Amino acid sequence: MKGSGRRFGTFGGVFVPNILTILGVIMYLRMGWVIGNAGLRQTLIILVIANLITLFTAFSISAIATNMRMKGGGAYYLISRSLGAEVGGSIGIPLYLAQALVISLYIVGFAESLQLLFPDLEGLLITLTTLSVLTVIALISSRLVIRIQYIILSVIILSLVSFFLGEPASAANIHLDSAYVEGYDFWSVFAVFFPAVTGILSGVSLSGDLKNPARSIPAGTILSVVAGALVYFLVAIWFSLVASPGELTGDSLIMVAIARWAPLVYAGIWGATLSSALANILAAPRTLQALAADRIVFRFLRKGRGRTNEPVVATIVTFVLVAGVLLVGELNTIAPVLTIFFLITYGSVNIIAFLEGLINRPGYRPTFRVHWFVSLIGAAGCVWVMFLINPVACVIGFVFVFGIYLVLKRIQIQKNWGDFRKGIWSSLTRYSLVNLERLTDHAVTWRPSLMLIGRDLIAKQKLVEVAFGLTQKSGFLTCVNLQKSGEFDTEKLNEDSVEFKKMLYEKGISAFYKNAIVENYLTGQLIAAQVHGVGEFRPNTILMDWSESIRGTHQRTSTESTSQFKLIRFYSELNISMMLYHVNADIQRSGYRKVDVWWDPEQKNGSFMLLLAHLLASGRYWGELKLTIKTVVLRDKLEETRELLEKLVNKSRIRADIEVLCPDTSEEQSLGLQFERHRRMHERQEKWLSSLRNALGIRENKKYTYREERSQEEEKLHIDPRILERDELEGSGDDDIKEKLSGQISERDTFIIRRNIREIIAANSKQADLVMLGFVIPARGKEKKYIEKTQALLARLPDTLLVNCPFDFDLSD
Repeated sequence: MKGSGRRFGTFGGVFVPNILTILGVIMYLRMGWVIGNAGLRQTLIILVIANLITLFTAFSISAIATNMRMKGGGAYYLISRSLGAEVGGSIGIPLYLAQALVISLYIVGFAESLQLLFPDLEGLLITLTTLSVLTVIALISSRLVIRIQYIILSVIILSLVSFFLGEPASAANIHLDSAYVEGYDFWSVFAVFFPAVTGILSGVSLSGDLKNPARSIPAGTILSVVAGALVYFLVAIWFSLVASPGELTGDSLIMVAIARWAPLVYAGIWGATLSSALANILAAPRTLQALAADRIVFRFLRKGRGRTNEPVVATIVTFVLVAGVLLVGELNTIAPVLTIFFLITYGSVNIIAFLEGLINRPGYRPTFRVHWFVSLIGAAGCVWVMFLINPVACVIGFVFVFGIYLVLKRIQIQKNWGDFRKGIWSSLTRYSLVNLERLTDHAVTWRPSLMLIGRDLIAKQKLVEVAFGLTQKSGFLTCVNLQKSGEFDTEKLNEDSVEFKKMLYEKGISAFYKNAIVENYLTGQLIAAQVHGVGEFRPNTILMDWSESIRGTHQRTSTESTSQFKLIRFYSELNISMMLYHVNADIQRSGYRKVDVWWDPEQKNGSFMLLLAHLLASGRYWGELKLTIKTVVLRDKLEETRELLEKLVNKSRIRADIEVLCPDTSEEQSLGLQFERHRRMHERQEKWLSSLRNALGIRENKKYTYREERSQEEEKLHIDPRILERDELEGSGDDDIKEKLSGQISERDTFIIRRNIREIIAANSKQADLVMLGFVIPARGKEKKYIEKTQALLARLPDTLLVNCPFDFDLSD
């Protein structure tokens, strides 16, 4: 709404529309029936409960309205600016329908009461004529509607005066106890009465026309609730003093019979129905206009007239909708659902005020303060009353609202109004991190917190997809795009960020994305890995592109790749797992269906790789995956190894096939003889060197086998023992199986297998879609040779994930 068009104050803009809706047909036609059933004592309880729920909702409305600059749209504006476009639209559309269709109920009520005096009049003619007249009045000017409402309020006051001056009161007639007719009890009577006090949104709906919404909405809303409650209390007491329970339950027009001047009560009934219809004829188009302005519904509906932006198009659409309902005539069917829509709106407003007060968001600074517990009671009361009124209608209402929410979510309504959703998640995150800090890690509770580090990540979509496949179900993914200072353009960087996030959204990938400006790529990696996260929430796994990790290998010094593996050693000391992903452009697959996990009994990576493969399969990002564990042993160990791996897989509760391979028999014999020659030659050399040392008086150093040397190296890199604590009293889990797998491999076996392993892997995984290989961090000074051998193998394999984990997993936990 245009600010210059605001011209209503507290009384005319909020109080009068509210009180006219509150003092409606239920007061005239149902209040006597409520007292006749419930008796005065329980009726007063009904009034207290109903008005408290409404009053608490009024407090919530007042708090939210004084925390923002109110524009047109009323309750929809409050909700959408607090909960976002999707939630606002999912409640705003049903609210509009309720405001529009309830017009038909009031008009039908007016027509039926008019027919009591003039039975020859045609009902449909009355309703359509009345709708047309009221719509014309609304189209002429909302100011005219307010002036007419002043007249109607005067008529209602006179009708109440006539009621109280009618039959003389007598304390002897008072009936305190209930006398329910068959089929009714306290709560069913409460459900009949409660819609009487749900008219407090009429004034809020004129928010765009108020001179000072922050002052008028709280004052006018709360005053109307208090005034309405006072009138209902007085009417209840007076009914109990002037009529018997039988008269009250048997005559819906008992108020007319009691009044001194019956025509005034009829005029009050007509005024109540017409004023409620007029209030909603003003409210519904403004809600629709606000929805159109936010692109929730068709944009042409936002068009208005004049400097006050009167919603002409929205009013005409509302007229057509209401006229169609009047022609169809199925009002009794939809009436309960309309009440539910109003209550969902009230409940939403209470929930907003409750959450805002609870999370203590710095941006929430209303001038009208209300404790969050009050709003919580209001929200609970609204939900409770919904089920009391009509459980079936309640379910239909919620399903309808949720359906609209899903539609709006699907069409990607992109609005940022500074709503408090981020505040809610921030509070939950803070609470979680504080409590997470107090707990130690355990193998059972491990989940991947994966950091993907690289340059130009927008060009590495497959790398991002693999990372998400590993974290989709139970982990966290952070993508860090490294940019060297002095070599980037800020505008291009921002464009790439937008494009990358768009790619994530289109592929359904949930990930955090950050740009990091660094002086040096290697130190930038290290800084990102160490400083990212809060408290215990920090990366435990790093994923990089293999091609970046070997950058510079072709150079004589290969300084960059050497430094990269130095960093990998440092990650291991920090208990951070490392993964290097190689994309083979010459062997492309449409997707991942078959994953080969190569198990090396002498490494600690096997269980970790199996867990990663399980995460890929369970995440379903790649669809149904077939996992195969493959290993290489000598022929005489084949069956034993198969049995041990099957036991390990069964204990891990991970579905995977087992494939145990062995070198060619002739090669095995030839390499076995070669190993014996090497061993004997090594023993002779050692014997000769030992004799020389003794002759020279040099103390002999302890000698290690190949396996012991590697174990010593791993111990240097290893592990804070707290990283994955296990209870001391727990069983051995799968550790004994791994020890048997490792223990059966002799040095002779290792010598033979190492000479064949690359050929066997290349030959037996060429049909796979993804290959997972463990890697041992090469010794210092041997990085270039290791890279060259690995690169030669990777060139013959499809996409491959190289994995190094500094600790072991017990998958049987």
